[in-house]
Amino acid sequence: PSFFPTEEDLVDSSLGRQREREERPSLHLSVLHSHLRDAKHPVMVGHYREDAIAGAEAVIDGLLGMQLSRAFQLGIYPGAEGTVEIFDSIDEKRASGLKGALVLGLGEMGQLPREKLRGAVTTAAVRYALKSQQRAHSRGTGSGAESISLSTLLLGTYSNSQLSVREAVQAIVQGVVQANRLLESAHVSKSDPAAGQPPAYPRI
Repeated sequence: PSFFPTEEDLVDSSLGRQREREERPSLHLSVLHSHLRDAKHPVMVGHYREDAIAGAEAVIDGLLGMQLSRAFQLGIYPGAEGTVEIFDSIDEKRASGLKGALVLGLGEMGQLPREKLRGAVTTAAVRYALKSQQRAHSRGTGSGAESISLSTLLLGTYSNSQLSVREAVQAIVQGVVQANRLLESAHVSKSDPAAGQPPAYPRI
């Protein structure tokens, strides 16, 4: 959000006018202390370049039928900065079980400032929104949901130059907020009143 007045704000203030503030959709957050299989939404997890699949990432791998390991063995697994891969649930019709995963490439271990993590989250969130919309189209359900949700582990808190929990949470939230802004601006820029409004991208 902007903490400083814009030029229009200053003009309105000088003329004694009051402007209605645009209401933006809020971002709802919750914290869950449980097993990964209890996550209600696809889980976002980070992976450093040339690192092994271990810990919580290995648990996700097992819950998703070893999809992560197969991609890793084929040399197409995220790790380099800017890379993202989305792995679907092995059985989307099941009410329980992990719903999928978003694996973010975090680059070299020990070289992850907060700004880089924020950018990685933004890229992953945009990719997730686009894939959700494409899946809805392929199923013939229109443009899909107006909003979608995801779960995430703490990212960037386990490395040689680790981020604090506070820094990691801030970067994740800011990354998702930026993704929503990009999705909204892309929808507005492609709007053509003569051709009708295109379906909006889902918000996260």
